[in-house]
Amino acid sequence: MTNLSLDQAASLTAGAAMWASVAIPEATIPAFTMSDGPMGIASGKVDERDIARLSPCATALGASWDVELARRIGTLVGQEAVGRGIDMVLAPNINLARSPLAGRAFEYFSEDPLLAGVLGAAWITGLQATGTGSCAKHLVCNDSETARDSVNVQVDERTLREVYLLPFEFAAAAGCAGMLAAYNRVNDSYCAEQHHVLTEVVKGEWGYTGTIMSDWFGTHSTVPTLAAGLDLEMPGPARFLGAKAADAVATGALEAVRVQDAAARVAATARCVTGPKSQPLAPGDISALLVEAAAAGFVLLKNEGAMLPLDPASLGTLAVIGPNDAAPCFQGGTFAKISERPDLPSHI
Repeated sequence: MTNLSLDQAASLTAGAAMWASVAIPEATIPAFTMSDGPMGIASGKVDERDIARLSPCATALGASWDVELARRIGTLVGQEAVGRGIDMVLAPNINLARSPLAGRAFEYFSEDPLLAGVLGAAWITGLQATGTGSCAKHLVCNDSETARDSVNVQVDERTLREVYLLPFEFAAAAGCAGMLAAYNRVNDSYCAEQHHVLTEVVKGEWGYTGTIMSDWFGTHSTVPTLAAGLDLEMPGPARFLGAKAADAVATGALEAVRVQDAAARVAATARCVTGPKSQPLAPGDISALLVEAAAAGFVLLKNEGAMLPLDPASLGTLAVIGPNDAAPCFQGGTFAKISERPDLPSHI
């Protein structure tokens, strides 16, 4: 990496805009663009001005138990990113569906950490095969949307490692370009300030060399955040990092080597995810894959061997109760919402 001044290195620790990192042209460090994407490329506008293919949610992929299928769906989303000029996708979401009321459970593969880890790693491998970077999220214990900015998860070390961190260990082994630190606290520290998780476990024990960034507006401090191991504050412009990181070094509150390390990680990620891209799937292949993946999640509805008492001749009238009868809901909300292309069979 080109030697950077302290000010240059500090500038790389914060984003430039809502969905982009900082570029330093004189050091040949490009900016990279980001998008949410657990179920496809979600526009920052989250409306019909930007459209994309909607892939089956992670819960459906989890129900398929099909590792190769998860990889192929990752490739599809990566290809969509390439077509829209997106360098890094904030996905997969490998938190655990501990409750059906979790708010974002539709983005999660499973309540089982092994299944979530294996399928998440396959999805990452497929996406990154297109040259697009994957940013696995949300590190860690972010399994509920309720009070996510303030909840303080108390968890013992064995449970933390064997249950909550396990999917991220699979993601790290798959070489994900980034990891997204969650909003919540874990054992009294905000995830963006969780030194034990970010530095001791992820970067130290696992040897992870990618970028750890904050969830959007998920930082609360300068020195505790950088000292804990966070590399990139999002979104930009900077709130707590950026120029304030250089100020912290100047006052002796933070070691310059930590800022240079964060900058090196961000720069390496930028160069990697802005490199050559590929789109391996033809349009016809994509449509067939979406149909296949949607069907694969309906494991019980196959009724193989007549296991279920579903005799079409004796069903008679079937009542559909509730608002989804008139307005079907094919996906969840937040930035995982996809504005769908009406000409494609994206919701089977």
